[in-house]
Amino acid sequence: MQVLRQRSFRKTALRSFLWNPSKGDRNVDKLLPHWRPGLHRLGISIRLKGNGTSHSYFSASLFNREVSEFGAFPHSMDWKTHEVIDKQPPGADFWEWSGTKPEDYQPRVVESELEIFVEFYTFSEWGTDAIHYHYDRYEPGSYIPTSTTDRIIARGVGGTLI
Repeated sequence: MQVLRQRSFRKTALRSFLWNPSKGDRNVDKLLPHWRPGLHRLGISIRLKGNGTSHSYFSASLFNREVSEFGAFPHSMDWKTHEVIDKQPPGADFWEWSGTKPEDYQPRVVESELEIFVEFYTFSEWGTDAIHYHYDRYEPGSYIPTSTTDRIIARGVGGTLI
């Protein structure tokens, strides 16, 4: 089993980054210009291997979000507050929606010859109750997302600050 060596670098008091020391990534300011860069810059997703099934792409989407917060300080982590949902949360009928409500909340993977799309919804109480829409695009055989979307489609009241 290959072990992925990683190191954590603290840029500010609330943010941290990962980089792969085996690639010689020493100038972190140039390597990581933004606090949450795409994982393709970190070299983590490159090492993911799957069997090409829908489940493996869905798992990669969850893993990529989870690992993007690896080594972060508590206030920098919000993915841990997300729960994948398959139906609308109770009381969401009275929330503020940014568009039309989805008819189906089931996670789905759509495969074509050129691209694979993963979409799912999560519920988070971070700051305010919210439903997030997640959408990732992959090339077949690759677990590096070519594009990633995370947007809030509904906001409620309440919530939790950690």
